[in-house]
Amino acid sequence: MKENSYDILLCKYIVAVLAVRASPLSLELLIWQLPFTLMLTVVHELIHGITWGIFAEKHFQSINFGVIWKMLTPYCHCSVPLKKWQYVLGAAMPTLVLGAGLGVVAIMTGNLVCLYLAEFMTLGGGGDFLIIMKILRYHSDKEDQVYYDHPYECGVVVFEK
Repeated sequence: MKENSYDILLCKYIVAVLAVRASPLSLELLIWQLPFTLMLTVVHELIHGITWGIFAEKHFQSINFGVIWKMLTPYCHCSVPLKKWQYVLGAAMPTLVLGAGLGVVAIMTGNLVCLYLAEFMTLGGGGDFLIIMKILRYHSDKEDQVYYDHPYECGVVVFEK
């Protein structure tokens, strides 16, 4: 259930181009969006780590963070297997918090930059939701399954008994 890293990088590039081209405030948005996007990308990975760390056997000792420099992609890795619902929740939380949460804040405050960041974070969580979709579409006749974060690629591995 691993994804091709180059497909994910291409999707990130397309999302970035669309976000900039769709903006009527392109220069101003880029000035504000770049530092906030970098900061929120780190927060995105921290939310993965916090959520999975709550469920992991050794909690936060099981969580690793890093950057795949050749892809310019930060990552969070859980080194222990999780139940299906735990893995899915941990994968979805950053987009729910930073996408939907920032969207609600943007609507309540009328802040356009916050709205663009919410849209960008929602689109940026697309890779996570692609993995969630694959997990939810995966069916097996085995009752005992654990979901293990792939140790060096984007995606998840399922082990069954």
